Amino acid sequence: MLMHKAPSMFDAIDILEKELVVQDLTTIIDTGALRSLAPLLHPSAIIEGIIGDTVSGPKAIVREMKHFVEFFHASFHTTAASMSTDFVVIEMTIEMTLPRAARRSHRSVAILELRDGFIYRWTQSYVR
Repeated sequence: MLMHKAPSMFDAIDILEKELVVQDLTTIIDTGALRSLAPLLHPSAIIEGIIGDTVSGPKAIVREMKHFVEFFHASFHTTAASMSTDFVVIEMTIEMTLPRAARRSHRSVAILELRDGFIYRWTQSYVR
């Protein structure tokens, strides 16, 4: 007989806190309010892929994200999000203008690792 353990109140609170982080992140991304991103990031946060290199630390990540948005006139549109215990997958469309090119849409997936209620690792991949 399989026994299924019901989530405790503490598990439910943990899940809700993670959902709120994801909701805040998608709102920040979709509205371009990148200044609000830093409080969601773990002090040792790392982002990989969106800007080519690995960037560490909340201030550097926000700075690089702003540079990316400004350089490519980029905007983000979240289309779906899914969450497990410590990971979140966000599907999005990134509208951007490449140098000397027309504006294009790029499908993208962000995989977030959460730690202590913050985004610890953010890996961005583009779907071809």
